[in-house]
Amino acid sequence: MDRRPFVYIIDKDEQAKDATVKLIEDQKFKVHAFSDAQRFFNFIQANTSPVHPAMVLVDVLSEGVSGFETVRRLTARYEQNLVPIIMTAKFESPEDYLEATNAGAITRLMKPFTFKNIVSVIEKDKARRLKIEQVTTVFLK
Repeated sequence: MDRRPFVYIIDKDEQAKDATVKLIEDQKFKVHAFSDAQRFFNFIQANTSPVHPAMVLVDVLSEGVSGFETVRRLTARYEQNLVPIIMTAKFESPEDYLEATNAGAITRLMKPFTFKNIVSVIEKDKARRLKIEQVTTVFLK
């Protein structure tokens, strides 16, 4: 049984999806890639594993179910602090960034990106959450 941490990728652009799969697999992760959100949701519904993915990458432009709606559903399914959800996009849009973070994504990365970019945003998000936890602890004492 393959026990490597796994990543979900949802991207309708086959070329971008293939490049992201290679990027993630080169880091020794197992990858489940989908061309649309409905196929992804069908997969996770059929595979009710208690193991959470290491992260989920969702393209802003998605067929059928929008990327933003996909992130909202994922945020409801997984505790956000346990599963980093990152939106990806080809084009810069402040509105998309705001909607992505409001939906529950930790950020939106512009394509093409590197694995170092992914690690950086996850580390920044963890540091931000730790600061919030520390401040909350001080005020709740």
